[in-house]
Amino acid sequence: MGDGAKQRYKSAVNKVLQKGQGDGPTSAPPSSALSPRSIRLAAILWPSFMVAGVATMVFFAFVDPHELNLISFPSLNFSRELGYSLGFFLIWLSTASASYLTALLLARDLPA
Repeated sequence: MGDGAKQRYKSAVNKVLQKGQGDGPTSAPPSSALSPRSIRLAAILWPSFMVAGVATMVFFAFVDPHELNLISFPSLNFSRELGYSLGFFLIWLSTASASYLTALLLARDLPA
């Protein structure tokens, strides 16, 4: 390859990298990439969702939601499905809160 061809090659590579169309680590992310806020939200909600699913299965393996309804709110008539749903969302809320507080503490610069 001659010197002119090498120079044109380097110029073309630099143009591609500057426009963000390259595949290397120096290329810019595509315009459809997720925002940092949505990434943080997903990092909080997804693990808490998974933990809530497992915790709900373990909890309701031992506790019948209908019996829990009769003990806690005898005047209200909840179906088992509503009990499972409410239990899942309450557990998800608590695990999401714990994940959020952990993310909040890790985001701050704490003195060593």
